Amino acid sequence: MQEVKKLEDLNIPVSQSTSHIAETVVSSIHEAEAPLYIEFSNKNKKDLKETFRNVDFKNPKEGRYAKIFNNYVKKFEEKARDKGIGILMTGNPGTGKTFFANCIWNELKHKNRVYKTSFGKYVREIQDKFEEDKYLERVKRADLIILDDLGNEYFKDDERGSWKKEVLFNLFNTIYENEISLIITTNLNEEELKKFLEIKGSYKVYDRILEKCTAFNFDWESRRAKLYETEMKELFRLPG
Repeated sequence: MQEVKKLEDLNIPVSQSTSHIAETVVSSIHEAEAPLYIEFSNKNKKDLKETFRNVDFKNPKEGRYAKIFNNYVKKFEEKARDKGIGILMTGNPGTGKTFFANCIWNELKHKNRVYKTSFGKYVREIQDKFEEDKYLERVKRADLIILDDLGNEYFKDDERGSWKKEVLFNLFNTIYENEISLIITTNLNEEELKKFLEIKGSYKVYDRILEKCTAFNFDWESRRAKLYETEMKELFRLPG
């Protein structure tokens, strides 16, 4: 992993105080490594367009969540980054959880090491390259991990299922022990998520998530069916 190693590369004024220089060095390293984490992240064309500037909320609760998440972004470096404070978004599909996670990612990704992925993709990459230690080091250096659609994965009751559970524990254990901020989106409810994260009869992973993440429930109906309603009517309306 490329790192900033020389102070002169950081463009820090000589007149600054020692404490301020230290803060500037840390911020500069985070910002210098941010492009690597953009490259690492699981993203598509749609993800890159989703920002707080184009939020179109349909109910007061969604509007309140938008303000809360935007405030999280504004205070992330001061209040959340070094303490591992995060967000757990639960609820039905199509209610905007991934949208808001992308809004946060797009706001923070240029100045922070934000690793956006899914557990399924994370497992597949480790399996393909046999380099779990390398990926855990990537996680360890991150400022924020965004795990989208957690709970879509299936654990068979066999050796492979046990291996995936071990990968799951190692990932969350690394996040917790290194106080890395975490954002999770999931379609599972509280009990389903707790069961999904159970490892050998222990709910330690779930308990640790609740310790550091504030939960937000997206309990309204899916918006997907109406997203392109106007365009589809115009496209498929018969002339006459």
